[in-house]
Formats: sequence, structure tokens, C-alpha cells
Amino acid sequence: MMLGGIGSYTYFHILFWPGGGTIGLVLWALSVVMVATIVQVLMNIRRGVLLPPGLARRVQLCLDRQQYPEAIQISARTTAISAAC
Repeated sequence: MMLGGIGSYTYFHILFWPGGGTIGLVLWALSVVMVATIVQVLMNIRRGVLLPPGLARRVQLCLDRQQYPEAIQISARTTAISAAC
């Protein structure tokens, strides 16, 4: 499909081949793969892995009592992804 006023450029040339050549096309393909991987990970992640049941409550109780070292120890002992931050 040709676009009027732009010359002999097609949609393919405008969207996927903007002067990057083969390297640009490879980078575009890798970007699509990266987005697909991110979507897959976000769809497969489970709440129990992010924050085990009861962990938030135990840590919040320690923080409310100003027992900061104990809250840190509780977080350090868990294998949850959220504790690694």
C-alpha cells in the first residue's frame, strides 16, 4: 500500500525500516520478544510468591510496635520476591 505525498514509501518502510537496515529490523524483533516475555511473566506470577500469607501482617505488627530489627529479620527469612527489594 502506497501513501500519498510521501513518495514510494510503504507502511513497511515507515514502521519497520526507518534507516536502521538489518540491525534495526533485528532490534525491532528483539523488542517484540522482550514485550512478549514481560507479558508472560506478569501473567504467570502468583500472589503467594510475591507476598506469602501472613507476612505483611507480621511485618506490619512489628512496625506498629517500632520493632524495626525484628521486622527486618522476618523479611530476611522469607523467600518472597518482595523481601528481596
